[in-house]
Amino acid sequence: MIPCLRASNATMVRINGNRLRPICGGHPNHSYGLTECNMATIETDAVSHQESCGYAPHDTRVSIEGNPKPEQVGEIWVQSRQQFAGYVGDPERTVASLINGWVKTGDQGWCNRDGRRRVLGRGSDIINRRGENISSAEVERAIVQLPGVAEAAVVCQDMVTLQESKNADDF
Repeated sequence: MIPCLRASNATMVRINGNRLRPICGGHPNHSYGLTECNMATIETDAVSHQESCGYAPHDTRVSIEGNPKPEQVGEIWVQSRQQFAGYVGDPERTVASLINGWVKTGDQGWCNRDGRRRVLGRGSDIINRRGENISSAEVERAIVQLPGVAEAAVVCQDMVTLQESKNADDF
């Protein structure tokens, strides 16, 4: 038996979670991190909390930009001893990514009342449809719940013009 199985892909845990329990002693977990700051959060019970990426380790601080109310979406910022010092040869990108020692991840997420974080997706993957922000990752998660669908990828196509229409199918 494997004492612990860690996955950085929450979808894998969602799809295979119950099959993973006997292999890893009942505790598959997954984490959230990025190259610039390593592991930012870890969920130690990924089967029970499938949508969560968990809590920040003891030496890491994770914040939602502007510290919104619980479950309010914002950009995820991370601060840790393992974070990068900057992008080599790209000072402009470094200045845009590091604010007062915090790494601006570009990822959208929120924190629930228990302090568990949830990543919704990349900020650049947010689809703006007539003023409404739609997370492509949320749409993908809904699609893979359909019978016979194992994986999904949602992409956005720029619209040159948005014509007014009275046809409900156009909305």
